[in-house]
Amino acid sequence: MPFRTSRYVSIPDGGKMHESVMVTQGLAALLTCQLRFLVAGDESASRPRTMGSPKIPAGSGNGLSPRFRGVLIHEVIAGVFRSPLEKRHPDIAKELARRLLLERGISHGAKDLDIIDSRIHALFRTFDPRTIRVESWGVERELTAAIDGLVVNGRIDLLIGRDDSWKMVDFKTGGDRYDGVQDHLWKTQSRWHADRPVPTDDPWFGLITYALLASENSPKPLRIVLSLVRLATRTLDERRLESREVKDHRLVIMNAFEGARTALRNGVALAQRGPHCMDCPFKPLCPLWTGRDRKFSGPGGRA
Repeated sequence: MPFRTSRYVSIPDGGKMHESVMVTQGLAALLTCQLRFLVAGDESASRPRTMGSPKIPAGSGNGLSPRFRGVLIHEVIAGVFRSPLEKRHPDIAKELARRLLLERGISHGAKDLDIIDSRIHALFRTFDPRTIRVESWGVERELTAAIDGLVVNGRIDLLIGRDDSWKMVDFKTGGDRYDGVQDHLWKTQSRWHADRPVPTDDPWFGLITYALLASENSPKPLRIVLSLVRLATRTLDERRLESREVKDHRLVIMNAFEGARTALRNGVALAQRGPHCMDCPFKPLCPLWTGRDRKFSGPGGRA
């Protein structure tokens, strides 16, 4: 079942804020990004930074810092998806990485390119980018999330399969600057492993989940739930994990699926308060349910 976390978390102005949010394990992690766990660096890549702090150091003669290497890998993957379909091959990854490093005059070692190459091949083993079309990579899709006065601005990039199913959602904040919110995501996702679910006991996952489901900028949030529920279920099935934790994940996922499917069957395309809210794991984050945040309200009380 969904679980509640209640703790104080740091906010950008240096103070503390108490948040009590409900997070769906597994599904919330998939909502934030199935891609970045393949590209995130090791644990040392997650050193905390605050909003407005300087850009990431480029690296030294001893090679790239793990953090910058992770950022570079993400850019290389973006380059792969920008390439024509016939050129989307892991062999172009090293060339893209070399070009980026050369253009910026960044010193690096052979190990860096090997790591980049292995991450790209891991990406291609997970899915074939040639079956994916890029909906908005590199195009600003503004997103604002707000809970109890904390506001986060960012953008969403979507990767959609040929069957129009959502393959992954990539949430970024601050453009090219990896700010405090991004650090939270990197810190959690750098602990991901391909053979187990992610422990998503971080309120930021709830924050971003809320933004995806309740924002006006997500035109059909219930359809987002349905697509990602299918992705989450398929991922759990493929990994053949039978632990109690995974079974709990599957129960939560199915509850979310049934609520969204019932709402869609009743003609509800956008998030509206109704019977489907009763079993929704994101209810405490929804402005329509809590009445605490009207930033996302549209015509007729829709979110």
